[in-house]
Amino acid sequence: MDEINSAQIHDMLFRRKLKKDETLQEYYYAMKEIAARGKIEAEALMKYVIDGIQDDTQSKIILYGAKKLTDFKEKLKVYETIRKKNAEKTKVKEKDNVSRKTEGAKKSTTANSGEKEQGVEVRCYNCGGKGYKSKDCKKKELGKKCFKCQKYGHTANLCNALDDSKAVTDKKTAVINTVTDSSNGRMFKQITINDVQAKALINTGSQITVMRKDVYDKMKSNKLCENSICLTGFGKNEVNSFGCVNAIIEVDSEEYSCIVHVVPNEATNSSVIIGSDFLAMTEITVNNDGITIRRATVQLLTQINMIETQSLNIGNMTDSKVREEVETIVKAYQANKCKTTDVNMRIVPKDERPIFQKPRRLPAPEREIVENQIDEWLNDGVIEKCTSES
Repeated sequence: MDEINSAQIHDMLFRRKLKKDETLQEYYYAMKEIAARGKIEAEALMKYVIDGIQDDTQSKIILYGAKKLTDFKEKLKVYETIRKKNAEKTKVKEKDNVSRKTEGAKKSTTANSGEKEQGVEVRCYNCGGKGYKSKDCKKKELGKKCFKCQKYGHTANLCNALDDSKAVTDKKTAVINTVTDSSNGRMFKQITINDVQAKALINTGSQITVMRKDVYDKMKSNKLCENSICLTGFGKNEVNSFGCVNAIIEVDSEEYSCIVHVVPNEATNSSVIIGSDFLAMTEITVNNDGITIRRATVQLLTQINMIETQSLNIGNMTDSKVREEVETIVKAYQANKCKTTDVNMRIVPKDERPIFQKPRRLPAPEREIVENQIDEWLNDGVIEKCTSES
């Protein structure tokens, strides 16, 4: 079997996507089997699994935040349940839309037949005139009429003109697009911003926190700082903020200080949008019960390295000059090898028995022999007298 390096494993994990006929559990174990061929971190595996699920980021937000694979598996189970419920709701909506279209077609057919029977005045679909059909239209050579700008030559869906009432507003503002699920308010959170109650959208895709102008107008003492920035949303739509304010946001009985930018009321449908600048100070949990926000835990210091410096103890010396000289001598001292001999000795034992000497004194005759041998070695220069105090 050919060996697979880590780069190939990462490429396989990157290319592997969730199949239509595959459950999330089957997909997870398939990705885990690929990662088991090499040393892939748990964080990297979870990222590849999330990226391989073909769904929008807003729906997959529940999968983020897991630190262990066991926690990640539980999040996958919850996410799969949510996907099934959303799929069922989508099917019901599609059936309702089909039935409504069918009923509408039947009603229009019945109405048209009734109009013909009652002799209702016909309209020209080319110019909109009454009393004649398009084949008898006198303005047919001008082309189709646009019922938006009332000009000929194009239709309303291809019209580039703007209504006079909206022309000024549309040039200066654009909608801050957000992905929301109108069927439930799971991504919304009730907050208090500078003593003003508001319903905020939790949006991890927004880099800053914003609120509408009508929310700011309810505040009494906060002065708006002139720090206008250009905000960009989906389709590269742009909107300029009025400024920003340093606000106190209270959520889940905790208060946080955050810079909030004020935008026009037409820019967004949400009163407040909580961005990643605020979420960076918190820990957020998303489940079926909604969103829980709490203050980020402080990482405690688990290890302290202490280096002890040994001070020089030279007794109770009162003369500062003498003390400095002694300290200088001690610090400058270096233990150098003063003398070496040319004699190298090696003990060659006769057997493997350990060599040791019992801790006892020598008798007088043997002590005399040892002393004579030491004197001989001293005279020959093999050894020298010890100069240490001990």
